Amino acid sequence: MRGREAALRRRRVGASLTDEARRRAAAGPPALSAEELDDRRYTITDLLDDLSATADRGERLFIAIELARRTGELALAVGGSWNGGGKWLARRLDSTAPGLGTRLHHALHEELEDRVEPLTDVVEEVLDQAGRRLWEGYKRGATAS
Repeated sequence: MRGREAALRRRRVGASLTDEARRRAAAGPPALSAEELDDRRYTITDLLDDLSATADRGERLFIAIELARRTGELALAVGGSWNGGGKWLARRLDSTAPGLGTRLHHALHEELEDRVEPLTDVVEEVLDQAGRRLWEGYKRGATAS
C-alpha cells in the first residue's frame, strides 16, 4: 500500500504544479517597472539616432536588425505578453500586436534598399505607445558593485 500511496501523492503534486505553471503562464509576465520601460525607450531612441547618423550600409543593417528586435520586444512588454526570440518573437507579435511583425519585416526590406523611413515610422509608433522617445533628461544612477 505504501508504494501506491506515494505514487498517488506524487501524481497529485505533479498535477498541482502543472496547474500552477499553466495559471502563471496564462497570467502573463509582470509589468515592466518605470525604470525598465525608460531603459528600453532610451536604448531604442539611441538606436534610431545611430541609424540616421551613419552612412555605412553595413553598420546600418546591423543597427536596423537590432532596432527591429528591440522594438518587437518593447511592443510585447507594453502589450503584456511574454517575450520571445527568433521565430517566437514573430509569433508572439502576431498575437499581441497583429500586423506589427509584418510591418517590421517589410521595413527591414526597405532598409536594404536604403529607405530607413518605413522602419523609423514603425519604431516611432511603438515608442509612442510606450511613452515616446527618451533622450533628454534621461539619467540612470550608478549601481553599487
